Amino acid sequence: MPRYYFDLRDRSGALEDNVGEELENDAAARKEAVRAATAIARDTLDSDGSISLAVRKDAATLFTVVLAISIAPAHS
Repeated sequence: MPRYYFDLRDRSGALEDNVGEELENDAAARKEAVRAATAIARDTLDSDGSISLAVRKDAATLFTVVLAISIAPAHS
């Protein structure tokens, strides 16, 4: 099975995945990236901000998942 790497970038900087995870195919990597990005955002974004998770296979970046939150004041 191919090994995929998930590199995280958020307001505190970047974290390169040097371990990776073996997954069946690119579709499985996409599903895992969305799941992981959602969990990370849930735990870390409590105000305006964003995270991105770049997915690599071998040396090539396949895609990036970006999640952002923006809190707007209510208009009366």
